[in-house]
Amino acid sequence: HLFDWVKSDDPVGGLLDRTRLWPTLNRHRPSIPREEVENVFIRTFAKAGDPRERLLALVEGWCELTGGPKNTRWVEKTPRHLYEFETLSRWFPHGTRVLVMRRDPRDVIASSLKQKPSRSIFQMALTGRLAHQAVTDHEQDPRVHVVSYEGMVRDPVRTMERVCRFLEIQYDDVVAKPTVLGTEYSGNSRFRDTMEGVSEAAVGRYLEVLSGPRLERTEALLAPALAGGGYEATSSELGRRHTISKAAIKAILLSGLWRSRAVRSSFRGA
Repeated sequence: HLFDWVKSDDPVGGLLDRTRLWPTLNRHRPSIPREEVENVFIRTFAKAGDPRERLLALVEGWCELTGGPKNTRWVEKTPRHLYEFETLSRWFPHGTRVLVMRRDPRDVIASSLKQKPSRSIFQMALTGRLAHQAVTDHEQDPRVHVVSYEGMVRDPVRTMERVCRFLEIQYDDVVAKPTVLGTEYSGNSRFRDTMEGVSEAAVGRYLEVLSGPRLERTEALLAPALAGGGYEATSSELGRRHTISKAAIKAILLSGLWRSRAVRSSFRGA
């Protein structure tokens, strides 16, 4: 994660071995050898004296490797940055914009279970509730714009027109087409779907994975997040069960300890 990596004692090794940067670059720019990538970042990081400068050095190195213009707005899409709004705002007080994509949390859990079936419903629901609280804390800030995942895949053009207005950039048809480094992208579905363009295939897919007690527990623990996103529960009995788990999540939220990066990492929540 970026906020772990920027303080690493081995920034180049940490960046290439413990993030997705090298696999992504190697996949889409296979002609660039790893040694060249290492040399570029060793040189740019040598000028960085603190975490903020190291992040800027990463952008400089990436532009050099990919041929990107240095005056282009850059985007970092790690979901955990939802919890780093204050840090990013302090580092970049002029120009920071935060786009939050809100998705049906049941579909998020279904995707996570597809990847790792042993995951705990409680742990994933807690992560969802923390994310919901973080969005609630900041969604009225004019620098924050919340996008509906379902709205995006059903009407990508209209959604991206709104996003472009928020970012104060001119709309272009390319922003409604999935690409990576300028090439078409077929998606990274955990259901191993190969998609062409923007697809609605994943909307409501939780019904293929969650049912019975697991679905009921998921909806009970995520009730505020479902309501906040305008998602309708399948059960009307959510308020009567799972009281201990719901109380535990409420206590964690009220404690405020989850705002600590170290505490969140300890339970692998975010």
